[in-house]
Amino acid sequence: MKKYSIFFISLCFFSFQARAQASQVDSLSNGDINEIKYLSESFIEEFELLLNTVVDPELGEYKRNEISVNSYNPASGNQIFVDGDVIIEDDIDPNYFDYSQRSKDSPVKKYLNDLDLFYEKSVEPTIDFSEIETFSIGVKDYVYAVVYYKSFFRSQHRIIKRPYRQSERVATIKAERIGRRWKLSIVSIVFYNPDKHTNELNPDISSIPLELTAEFKSPAQTDSTIFLKWSGKSNNVFPLTYNLYEGGMLLASMKDSTYQVVDLNPETKYNFHLTVVEDSTGRISPSTKTYSVSTKEAPKPIPVKSFAFKNVLPVYKKGFDYTLEWSNKLKESGARLEIRDDNGELQHVIEQSQIRNSTEWTPDDYKVGSGYQFVLVDPKNNEDKTYSSSFKIVRKVPLFLKIAPVLVVGAVVGVIASGSGSSY
Repeated sequence: MKKYSIFFISLCFFSFQARAQASQVDSLSNGDINEIKYLSESFIEEFELLLNTVVDPELGEYKRNEISVNSYNPASGNQIFVDGDVIIEDDIDPNYFDYSQRSKDSPVKKYLNDLDLFYEKSVEPTIDFSEIETFSIGVKDYVYAVVYYKSFFRSQHRIIKRPYRQSERVATIKAERIGRRWKLSIVSIVFYNPDKHTNELNPDISSIPLELTAEFKSPAQTDSTIFLKWSGKSNNVFPLTYNLYEGGMLLASMKDSTYQVVDLNPETKYNFHLTVVEDSTGRISPSTKTYSVSTKEAPKPIPVKSFAFKNVLPVYKKGFDYTLEWSNKLKESGARLEIRDDNGELQHVIEQSQIRNSTEWTPDDYKVGSGYQFVLVDPKNNEDKTYSSSFKIVRKVPLFLKIAPVLVVGAVVGVIASGSGSSY
């Protein structure tokens, strides 16, 4: 009789528990659903934080192990998983990134341990979750939420040198009401499978807006090119393709965030903007703000030097005649020959636009001095101008030779005068 009593009591207990669970679900209000949705999506962010903490190189081994154990320990205040046997479809191995591949199931204890052992650690967070969205909230044996998110590992596997690809993941989260609050814990994490995971709360996943912000820079410009560089942020999804526009014209589609625009006009302002396409879904973001930058002024053409002097001397003496010669590339135009002083002031036009390559010249009419230059100018183009090397103009007879005879005569006169005086 006692056994039947125990059985009856147990049956009543489980029946009561089942009715309580069913009653709990039936009594879910819109407020409860919104609360579970909000908490579930925040819970995925807690999971992201846990993974980045496990791969923090500044964390000691003991502390890292303690944090990992606490994530599935029911007695811990930091519990995230129901227990240590929660199954996670492995995405630490970069060969696994999609539901269509063979999956490798890991209990959470092994998953966190493998992450510690095989994932390259970094002080900066390298594991990014994005586009976290609750697909559904329902009940089987308990109240649960199905949460979709995208995961991307930006570091690398220590052994497998294959780059990571962004993966789509689904977490099932158990929700238990304790008093007026909901306690959550992760039951499983798998790859998103569109055949199994239906977005009941938002049936069209592509309706999630793809946002894009970009900071443009232009480190270099010429008269015909503009080099562009930008840093873009777009819902943290990968891989992406950037579309670069100038005005309303598409210039290029690329994975990189740099581009050189060519064949532009000098001294012209150009307006650029970007959109981005998510490769896996085809979603396109709105345009970024316009970035304006101008090309530089076109370089001025190097003046053509049609003339060149042939035989300019460093010194010219007065009283002598000289032949000045030059070459002329413009056979149809004669050169004007000038002489200028050391200040660049015009002293005389020696030759007026004669179509010939030489002339006779004497320096007699110029002051003695240095810094003189001959100048050849095209009368039809004042920019076509050639200066000779500088030269001196000196006297025919040096000054001291002119003074010396005077001094000698003066000395003789002085002697004679002196001799006459002594005869008295």
